[in-house]
Amino acid sequence: MKFDILPLFSQPLASFQLDIDNKKILHVLKTKLKFEKTVNKNTDSYMSTDNKIFNNYKELSSLKKESNICIKKYIEEVLKNNFKFKIYNSWGTMVPINVSSQAHIHRNSLLSGVYYPLCSDGVKITFHKNEGIETFYAFNEPREYNLFNSNTWTVSPSAGTLLIFPSTLMHSIDKNITKGKRYSIAFSVNPVGKFCIGSDIEVEFK
Repeated sequence: MKFDILPLFSQPLASFQLDIDNKKILHVLKTKLKFEKTVNKNTDSYMSTDNKIFNNYKELSSLKKESNICIKKYIEEVLKNNFKFKIYNSWGTMVPINVSSQAHIHRNSLLSGVYYPLCSDGVKITFHKNEGIETFYAFNEPREYNLFNSNTWTVSPSAGTLLIFPSTLMHSIDKNITKGKRYSIAFSVNPVGKFCIGSDIEVEFK
């Protein structure tokens, strides 16, 4: 019997491969940023005290430029829209050996991005299903995992990978099983301009 499957209300994760000078980016991450533990004290992952690094370090100008190009492409080709946007916050993350992070979302943000200047087999990020059948029922192991029956989906980025996804998509940093610290750069994106003009929910973001 033939039937159709509609992937309703999916959370689109886009993966771009950038060709930029990662040595400059790693130099900023390793020598210029100050890191402290994240707010959640149950994790040992670290984030930079500076959350405007795209604006404050000229070595990151190429990454910022390419990120804006990718965000525009995501908005136009995935969301099928053309609203203006702005990268509001940008920060570095550092994860020591054998350390992971708890699952989290990026609040007060429309889109999120993560860039990986250096990767190996031990660098992974896992995305978590917000809700679904498997969230409430514990079934037997499926014959094969796919996008419809999985509660988590793990991505293994390579050096130069930029991931862009809705900020409501829960995600966590997998345990760092490499031989050194794991670095990445994250950023948050929000719309700019007036929306729903003339209605009772008109709003303006600057």
